[in-house]
Amino acid sequence: PQNQGAWYQIRHKLADALASGQSLRYVGRPRSAAPACGSYALHQAQQQALVSEALAPAITAVKRKQKSA
Repeated sequence: PQNQGAWYQIRHKLADALASGQSLRYVGRPRSAAPACGSYALHQAQQQALVSEALAPAITAVKRKQKSA
């Protein structure tokens, strides 16, 4: 989970290493009091979603000019 790993320790160092225009985001399980969800089926589903999100292309906001009516 987010609160039981290295994310909070290293995110600032990673952000400092980014080039201009790059961004950093957390992809992983949400914060939790337990290190595991307790269900193998749920773990598999969470893991598949986590990997899919981590490998998906980054979404960037695109501003469009509004046409005058």
